[in-house]
Amino acid sequence: MNNVTVAICAYNAAKYIEETLTCIINQTFQKFDLLIVNDCSTDNTRELVINFFKKHPRQYSLVDFDVNKGLAAGRYFVEHHVTTKYLLFIDADDCPYPNLVEKLYN
Repeated sequence: MNNVTVAICAYNAAKYIEETLTCIINQTFQKFDLLIVNDCSTDNTRELVINFFKKHPRQYSLVDFDVNKGLAAGRYFVEHHVTTKYLLFIDADDCPYPNLVEKLYN
């Protein structure tokens, strides 16, 4: 079992989500759960996430909200559903350095 969850709350992030996911899968520390919350995006964010992981296989969880609830509600959901000791939020348009998770974990 992993001790870290990396969570991304996304709303209409089609322009950025693939670059963000590329940065996530290129992390030097990979022993983390990945949770993506799609906050009822009206663009193709959901499809881009699914297609990304078809090309770059990695375990992840995707949760779809039926209505747009906002970033705070997405993070609240994550905080109440993860079971790991540590939690790291990455915004859907962030491009974290490759050693971010490793440095924070250590």
